Amino acid sequence: MISDINQSLPALLQAALISNPTLSGRITDAVNLILSTVNSVASLMPHSSAATSRKIRAAPLLRAADLKKQWNLQVWSPTGNAAMDTAFAGSAIR
Repeated sequence: MISDINQSLPALLQAALISNPTLSGRITDAVNLILSTVNSVASLMPHSSAATSRKIRAAPLLRAADLKKQWNLQVWSPTGNAAMDTAFAGSAIR
């Protein structure tokens, strides 16, 4: 299921019809960061014998502080658009 989302993410984002390229980039970054974290956690889970033929390739598991830092840098850094920056100002992870 996770690999299906990874493969179909570009089509899903295009289907969302997000006209603002900055917002589209932020959503893409957020989804990729979430999927990376889910993949990392999934790679730590024990596998049944049927699932061992499928290897989950995941990035190293991020520490909470690193995940928070990446989320704030990639998703909530200033865009230069005052209205968007104001709307999302309270959404950064503190």
